[in-house]
Amino acid sequence: MTGVQTCALPISLTHVGELVAFNVYVTQLIWPLRALGFVIAMGQRAVAAGERVAEVLDARPAITEPARPVPLPDRPRGEVRFEQVRFAYPSAHIGTGRAVLDGFDLVITPGETVALVGATGSGKSTVPRLLARFYDVGAGTVRLDGVDVRDLSLGDLRRAVGIVFEESFLFTDSLGANIAFADPTAGDDAIGEAARLDRKSTRLNSSHIPL
Repeated sequence: MTGVQTCALPISLTHVGELVAFNVYVTQLIWPLRALGFVIAMGQRAVAAGERVAEVLDARPAITEPARPVPLPDRPRGEVRFEQVRFAYPSAHIGTGRAVLDGFDLVITPGETVALVGATGSGKSTVPRLLARFYDVGAGTVRLDGVDVRDLSLGDLRRAVGIVFEESFLFTDSLGANIAFADPTAGDDAIGEAARLDRKSTRLNSSHIPL
């Protein structure tokens, strides 16, 4: 007849106080560890962002000031001329290698309104960008009041040319501040006149109409 033999093994029981203390320590460590992981993650993002900012700051502008800028006439007329202009976007731009404009001629006399009509990608938006010298032409000349835009200082040129693109954008500021973005010192009268010219006859206050 067989029997089952049992033996008692010594079991070490942890005191209740030690168990409670251990759990408290673990609980106290959770948030510092999470905060440390958050700081490490944010540090990695900051390093990546810093590298991108450094790339922008180190970049050399493709459009530079002329060595000897020519001033616009004392009484600007606003005549625009494109003479045998050829242009293709640089390598980083979509549509590389294809000339958007080739042998393009256009004369806009002072006070004249001209509409450029064409298919998507035909170069309609390129024309005002070349006038404001966001890019330089590959061949030909763009003139404002008889002066090649490449001979004008960028400040004079872009004060003389205004562009309103199809994509509207408003800063998180008052309507008046958005209208006066190009000239923050503009007063209420100038802002109101600009609004009237844009068919917005509402009386604006540059400090009391938040968006």
